[in-house]
Amino acid sequence: METYQQRSIFNSLIAIVSQNQTLAKILKEQCGLYGFNHVSLLSDWPALIESVAESLPDLIVSDHLPEINNAQSYQTLRVRTDGETLPVILYGMKYSETIHYVPEGVDIVASLYGREEEQRLLELIHEELRKNILEPEQFPGKVVQEHFNILVATADQELGAVIQLALKQEGYFVSLVSEGHEAMRYIDGISPHLVLLEANLPGFSGASLLSWIKESFPETHVVMMGTDVGEQQINRFLAAGAERYLSKPFSIDHLLTLCRSILSQSNQIAVHERLLQRLEEKEQQIQELLLLKESEETLRTLVTASGDIIFRITPQGVINFATPAVEEQLGYTPEDIEQEHINVSKFVHSNDLIRVMAGIRQVIRGSSIQGLECRLMHQDRVRFRWYSINCYPMYNSQKTFVGVGGIARDIGSIKRYEEEIQQQNERLAALNAIAGIVSHSLNPDDTLSGVIDKVLEIMRLQAGGIFLIDRETNEATLKSSRTLSEKRIGFESALQEACFTCVDIKEQLMKTHEPVVIKEMARHPHLAKTALASLGWQGLIGLPLVSMDIVYGIMALLTEDTRQFSRDDLQFLASIGHQVGISLENMALYQQELKARERLEDLNRLKDDFVAIVSHDLRSPLTAILGATEILLNDDYMDVPLTTDQRELIENIQVMGEQQLHLVNDLLDLAKIESGKIQLTPTVADIEDVALQCLQTLQVLADNKDIRLAPMIAPGLPKIRIDVPKVTQVINNLLSNAIKFTEPGGSITLQVEKDEEMIKVAVSDTGEGIPPEELLLLFNKFQQVKSSGTRGERGTGLGLAICKNLIELHHGKIWVESRIGMGSTFAFTLPVTEHVILIIDDSIFVARSLEAILMEHIDHITVKYAQDGNEGLQMVEEFAPVVIILDYMMPEEDGIQVFQKLRKRYGSKVPPTIFLTASQDLEVRRQIFDLGAADYLQKPVDVNDLLPRISRFL
Repeated sequence: METYQQRSIFNSLIAIVSQNQTLAKILKEQCGLYGFNHVSLLSDWPALIESVAESLPDLIVSDHLPEINNAQSYQTLRVRTDGETLPVILYGMKYSETIHYVPEGVDIVASLYGREEEQRLLELIHEELRKNILEPEQFPGKVVQEHFNILVATADQELGAVIQLALKQEGYFVSLVSEGHEAMRYIDGISPHLVLLEANLPGFSGASLLSWIKESFPETHVVMMGTDVGEQQINRFLAAGAERYLSKPFSIDHLLTLCRSILSQSNQIAVHERLLQRLEEKEQQIQELLLLKESEETLRTLVTASGDIIFRITPQGVINFATPAVEEQLGYTPEDIEQEHINVSKFVHSNDLIRVMAGIRQVIRGSSIQGLECRLMHQDRVRFRWYSINCYPMYNSQKTFVGVGGIARDIGSIKRYEEEIQQQNERLAALNAIAGIVSHSLNPDDTLSGVIDKVLEIMRLQAGGIFLIDRETNEATLKSSRTLSEKRIGFESALQEACFTCVDIKEQLMKTHEPVVIKEMARHPHLAKTALASLGWQGLIGLPLVSMDIVYGIMALLTEDTRQFSRDDLQFLASIGHQVGISLENMALYQQELKARERLEDLNRLKDDFVAIVSHDLRSPLTAILGATEILLNDDYMDVPLTTDQRELIENIQVMGEQQLHLVNDLLDLAKIESGKIQLTPTVADIEDVALQCLQTLQVLADNKDIRLAPMIAPGLPKIRIDVPKVTQVINNLLSNAIKFTEPGGSITLQVEKDEEMIKVAVSDTGEGIPPEELLLLFNKFQQVKSSGTRGERGTGLGLAICKNLIELHHGKIWVESRIGMGSTFAFTLPVTEHVILIIDDSIFVARSLEAILMEHIDHITVKYAQDGNEGLQMVEEFAPVVIILDYMMPEEDGIQVFQKLRKRYGSKVPPTIFLTASQDLEVRRQIFDLGAADYLQKPVDVNDLLPRISRFL
């Protein structure tokens, strides 16, 4: 029983025979891209003969003639080919039947020689394999026979074996079962064509099983067998659908004849059904052709009018149709497409061929591709265009693959636009990079070389240099240069020489402020004779570095070829020139500013030195004068008491001396503030204590004028970080001024309160007040109110200026409010800074637990934590904590080592440090206190133990 199977040509076995392994691999890759899945590589014909014993190739491709040199190889080939011949395509050589000998069993079907012929290899492989693959559609008159499955269901094992053997000899597939349920499982699994069924089968009655078969599988034929069955029962079998009833014993030949008859009739019915199906398919094809013909003209008109190239590729890879747009865009006429059998590889740019062939292979396998961008070559093989290609598999009405259809849309304008955008983006990025380079430093030595490197990179040039122009002499000096070429020796001197020689180019750049392009230096009247031209440099661009119409420098760029520069190139270079020119202007201004600043600093140092010298020279005699007045005013040192006039005169000398001493001190303080030499030493202080101490200090002075000093200090003020001596100086100055300008019997109030996140200190008096026009001048140097004190006191005019500077150093603010006849109020604020508590502990859990406790119970604090000593030291430097909580045991550096580093760095100014320890050893505690720690805490930490120990440092 013979069956013809339909097989795809792409599953055929192709053997490539070549000793050139590189060629063999290329041919295999091309076959793979085309869709041939089974390709074997063999080095020679003996190797092929050996492989024939296992698998017979459908087609052979060889770059040399077959060589079969022994009888055994001939015999192997003859047996495996069964008298047929092996088709061979010779690749890369000419073949002539009269010259070359070909052994028996081999058929040279084609010989490809030359590039044009070799490109047809895949097309020939496809055609040859189609000839050799047997397809049912090619043989409409041949009856396609089938294998018939027969099931014998009988409990008589001897009879079943005889029937099985006889049927198998006829070519049938026969299965034997002996039980009803087993028969049902078999029938349900493979649906046999014929069942020989025992009427009395164990487990099931024959009638029941027959009814089930005809109900479930009506196409299956059933022949009943049995003994001692009455005529009435036989009629029931036939009525239920049985073909025949055989009464045992029966002739085996009779059984075979009956099987042939039943199955032959079944086969004829199947053939008839196939013929009817083919007729229906033909009618359907005719209808489809009629519909296709009706729309063909409309479609052809639309296709012709389309600007896209619509094409079709055969399974062999040949373009057999393309719309007229292909002639306009790529130069191929419809006749070229029809007659020349042009392979698709000829259209595609070599750099895109692999991608395109992979895409076509994907389409052959049944998928579509969209948006495949590639370059298609013009017929002249020089020009090309960019296209976006969509491809789809094409099938006929029988769902058979017939080729690849596609649309190629010209995207050349889009590609040009993308290239322009990419170039613009690259140049914008270059401008940003150059801006970053020139803004990084105001020193030309640090920036110009980086600018040249970036310009050479973006413009793809080989060398360049930057000259700076002297504003006074107009001379150009080479400041920086770069060369990416091998012409390095003597390059800098040659570039400098060219600048000196070509004065006309420099003058043109200075005058026009536009780039100058010299395409060929060898033809320039001045440059041709320079060493630069002798070194082989061809082109030159002179680029002025301009800002505010002033040329600060020139950039010279060199090429090794006669390159053309577009208008966009020159505009881009001009933008670079302006950007670098602005940078050079800034550098020049910075140098001027730097020189002016150095001059001012020199003058300021001279002033400070002068003030220091004068102050020292004034302090010495003033100290002697004040000391002498103290002695003269002390009756214990005088033999004769002073008269009233003498005492008054000496007291005046003492007062004037003290005023002069205050002036000298104020001058020194002001000089330190202005020079930035004065530094604050902040500590955590109680502003209430500071204010009360100032009142106590000036109480005697107030009592001498019968003036009442009244404190108004709000309760619960937070401690703040201040330089206590400096703040004391400010409060004393404001109180002494108030006493000076308040009439006897008046009052002065010192008020301290919290105002939002600031501490406000105000000194109010009941003096005569300050005119509005003088209020804005009070805090300037050497400015005083026009009126003098109630007893003629005069100040230096520096006190309030010093107060303002000291308060501002504390990040505070000072001001005055006054009304004539109502008195004045001088006030200043100091920020309430949150106290920083630093925890140094390697356990993040411990640190966060302590942070939660402290934040819950203490206001105005910030908690920071570090997990090792180095991080902790950095945080001490950054945050200046008021308290440090330090773990005694840490893995890398323990708490003792960290504290020793703190003592070494800060000395006695180390913030109060509380050690955390789990040890109860008294020796550990002694060691902690010997180091100078403020306290210790026992782990686990008790909140009632922690808070009192922390609070005494806040």
